[in-house]
Amino acid sequence: MLNIKLQNKNYHMTVRFHKQNKIALYALIMTLCFSFNNISYCQSISTTQGKDFWVMFLNNNDTATSLSLIAAGNKNTIITVENPNLNWSTTVNLSSDGHVIIPISLKMCNSKLVNKIGNCGLHVTSTENISLYASNFKSYTYDITTILPTIKLKSYYISQDYPSLLPGAELGVLAIMDSTFIKIGDFDSVLLMGGQTYQIQSVSSTGTYSGTAVISNNKPFAMFQGHKCAVIPDGYQACDHLYEQSIPVDYWGREFVVTPVPNSVRKGKGDVVRITSSQDNCIVKRNGKRKTTLKKGETYEYIIHYGEAEFIETTEPATTCLYFSGCEHGGDPGDPASVIVPPVEQGVPYVTFDAYNTSVTKYHYVNIVTNTDNVKGMTIDGKDISQEFKKVNSAHSYATISVTPGTHTIENCNGNFIAFFYGLGLYESYAYTAGMGLKDLSSGQPENIEFEVNGQVFEMVCLGSGSFIMGATPEQGIDLRLNERPTHEVKLSSFCIGKYEVTQSLYKAVMGKNPSLFQGDNLPVENVSWIDCLNFITKLNDMLRDQLGNRKFALPSEAQWEFAAR
Repeated sequence: MLNIKLQNKNYHMTVRFHKQNKIALYALIMTLCFSFNNISYCQSISTTQGKDFWVMFLNNNDTATSLSLIAAGNKNTIITVENPNLNWSTTVNLSSDGHVIIPISLKMCNSKLVNKIGNCGLHVTSTENISLYASNFKSYTYDITTILPTIKLKSYYISQDYPSLLPGAELGVLAIMDSTFIKIGDFDSVLLMGGQTYQIQSVSSTGTYSGTAVISNNKPFAMFQGHKCAVIPDGYQACDHLYEQSIPVDYWGREFVVTPVPNSVRKGKGDVVRITSSQDNCIVKRNGKRKTTLKKGETYEYIIHYGEAEFIETTEPATTCLYFSGCEHGGDPGDPASVIVPPVEQGVPYVTFDAYNTSVTKYHYVNIVTNTDNVKGMTIDGKDISQEFKKVNSAHSYATISVTPGTHTIENCNGNFIAFFYGLGLYESYAYTAGMGLKDLSSGQPENIEFEVNGQVFEMVCLGSGSFIMGATPEQGIDLRLNERPTHEVKLSSFCIGKYEVTQSLYKAVMGKNPSLFQGDNLPVENVSWIDCLNFITKLNDMLRDQLGNRKFALPSEAQWEFAAR
């Protein structure tokens, strides 16, 4: 065999030629490679969509609430919901580009259970990626939350809620593993088995769990936050249920664009924004002006006026929530609801979401934020919406898009975006995240990501942008070639590259055959031609297009390969 370098247009690929003129697929030599073109690392993959979820409900104000799960996706999917501790399960089918509503009996998920351990955790699995939402419905006391995939749950959270004049601030935890010990600040601690839940509720006026650190014995769990029925702001009617799945602190960011309800719909005094810091000495700026410095767990609150988007910066990781105000403050339509504002750093290039509807809600909107330079790439259901965007500042733009109830797909062919959906009606509103990444921002380093194709999982290592000196560097001594001179600096944007060689099992999962002479599932595939390599990548991109959005696998350039090896 002869080691050579094969060049094709703008990239190089190191290959091994056999006598049969075949080549071995090397680690990303069919080293599968993403280039994010100045988009942060792996955001396009780590999203709220997934195949495995855990859910619990919080206590609503009315005893006659209706619980349900809502799933949306763009492939035919089989969804199973089970309560493993009560030996109950149900299976439903989700049609391509549709949604399905799954009613949940209070007997299977008792949302009224407070200060007691309950077997109230629901486990949801699906055969294809879906977006999942949990709905706690009663006319005029209603909210929905986006559910996070199990793989993205963590062991450390900080709560945020609204300190309403009415008692009823809520915090719930759900264990997904046996022997999970959870400490809820100075309020409580509990030992839970997998699928068990525990909910606490404030009994005092203006009681709140905001800023409470909730931590486990290094076992991931789910946390939910909200209020039984809050008035927002204090003294303005009417009250409404608040319900959000908490975002692990590892996913908190430092930049936010808060986009309010359009002033053509609500004409009152505005909604409430609350920002909670994860660390001491957190400086908060609004539109570039310093407003306050927060301690760890401390919250800054202000009113945002309708139609006036704002850019928020924090010097430490923080979470930002938008609280819709009651109709007496914000005007009709609408009432209290809560939604977590995704950090700008958690953008995604593609998402399918469900615009839920009730008999009361008349208005349905999705607010979308993207980089100003990427506005021209924005579409919803394939329709160009670039003309709908307004500048927040030179770097960020937003749009408020009216949508019909049902399933929709947002895509940005030039970059990433964040989005949340909301519905408004007479004394009614609800809101939830539509597009958000779940990338670990705690270390400042990109995280690896995994893909699954026909049961085969492969891992990509994500590298931040950087530069290096390419060519015959001094440490090589005399071991060099003339074409390795002169040395030169190469700058690279963020990209991901395969952790291992393309294995025979992966190649077979994609192509349906294994041409290798030296057989072994975990051995690198070999005895393949250049055309075979290109066909493999083309088919892999097609099979995973729903997860990739506008990103594509490709062969790495020589510079990318060398940068990764260094």
